[in-house]
Amino acid sequence: MKRIRTGIIGIGYLGYHHLRNIKKIEYFDIVGINDINKERLDSIASEFSVKPFYDQDKLIEESDAIFILTTTSSHYNIAKKALEKGKHCFVEKPLTFSLEEADELVNLAKSKNVLLQTGYVERFNPAFIAVKKIIKEPLFIESHRLSPFTGRSDDLSVVLDLMVHDIDIVLYFVKSPLKSISATGVPIISNYIDIANARLEFENGATANITASRISKDKMRKIRFFQRYSYISINLLENYAEIYNLKMIDGKMCIERNVEKGKNIEPLYLEDLSFAEAILGIKEPEIRPEEARESLYVATIILEKISESLRKL
Repeated sequence: MKRIRTGIIGIGYLGYHHLRNIKKIEYFDIVGINDINKERLDSIASEFSVKPFYDQDKLIEESDAIFILTTTSSHYNIAKKALEKGKHCFVEKPLTFSLEEADELVNLAKSKNVLLQTGYVERFNPAFIAVKKIIKEPLFIESHRLSPFTGRSDDLSVVLDLMVHDIDIVLYFVKSPLKSISATGVPIISNYIDIANARLEFENGATANITASRISKDKMRKIRFFQRYSYISINLLENYAEIYNLKMIDGKMCIERNVEKGKNIEPLYLEDLSFAEAILGIKEPEIRPEEARESLYVATIILEKISESLRKL
């Protein structure tokens, strides 16, 4: 069996958990790991019995695929170096800060004929997987992604930190051009937007109302889909979905409720496995780089709308 020589750059919170899952996947052969924090690098390398690389370029050179799990501001430069050398790249979301950088990476991956995947892990949430086939043409989508403040991802807004997951899901289901976007948001405890709400309206009549906060007391990750004669509510945090269908029972119109429980598999494991299977040609890529670019585009407009609203205050 062919194994993928793999390097991991960035072993903070997410990097640690990616490494833990990558170790379980037989398709990966971990060449080594790299991080700007040398003390942490040595500690994690020892814990997982992998080689620490103090030279990022050398790790890229010796690998077939690179996981880029660093701060968003460094995604572009690292990914560009790796792609130019013909390496497959997994980049945590968002792909980059700017659309210009994203476009360059997408085009570079195409020209080098390598895979560029972005970390939209909710696509691999078992509850999402369990019901995605029954979500056909949603007319209204409502999502709430709330989290306590962690201090991580302090180099970007809640829109790029959290909301972008739900933007990705909305765009996955609504295959229609955007008609309009309105948004509001405010910074509370950081220098960036900490809580935001966006309303997306599409040419086909669908509407999505998306709320994200990183200053909540409790966690919540719910997304609801309303379509003709049915309503699907996915609890991404608790790993189950509720499906409500309008049905004729004994000559009467009734609402039938069913619950779908997601499989007990870690989404991050499925995400990393999907990357390996796409590289090896076992399966088609689950997330195309053009989709990551489109989510970034919508997030960028949302941030522009928020800036406009703040200037009016």
